[in-house]
Amino acid sequence: MQEKIEKLYSFFSKFTNDEKERFFTHAKKVSFSKGQILFLQGEMCGGILYIESGSLKVYLQGDDGKEITLYSVEAGEQCIVNTSSTISKTPALGNAIVLSDIQGYILETKNVKEMMSKSNTYQEYMFSLFSMKLTSLATLVEDLKFKP
Repeated sequence: MQEKIEKLYSFFSKFTNDEKERFFTHAKKVSFSKGQILFLQGEMCGGILYIESGSLKVYLQGDDGKEITLYSVEAGEQCIVNTSSTISKTPALGNAIVLSDIQGYILETKNVKEMMSKSNTYQEYMFSLFSMKLTSLATLVEDLKFKP
């Protein structure tokens, strides 16, 4: 099972055997069903989800019930809202719902921080993730503001 997740997430190819062992020693195998809410806006995320199969949607919901989808997350991708909340211990900026059954791993906050402090590879991955997602969100905001 671990082989699949290692192929999906690029940082594993650069991990030492010790780093891989540390990750899988602390990561908890999880599954979520279609329609399940993973977190709500304003909640604190206690760990980062690494999706092995399945997908989720991250969205904002207004007081009137209207939704704006920020992005979807597939196997091998990461949710920046989840990641940001976990690392910074701040409330999630949106909601996440399972679109198709998810299998994966969760690495809890204390283990994420330990991995970031002990692994340059993991730390670089996290910073590149934020950079890529920030660009995507800026494009979304631009589309909402400037396109009819």
